[in-house]
Amino acid sequence: MARLAAELRGTEIALITLVDADYQWFKARIGQSMDALAAALRAAVAQAPSGA
Repeated sequence: MARLAAELRGTEIALITLVDADYQWFKARIGQSMDALAAALRAAVAQAPSGA
């Protein structure tokens, strides 16, 4: 499913995730290798300037 999403949108990365208060789990992924992301790190990534 992630591969199809990447192909349809023309992107190198596609993620299908589950999110709770503490973690974000990557259940299907194309273009990156992490399995999960802690909530504190997720907030920092979301606020990073684009092109950084």
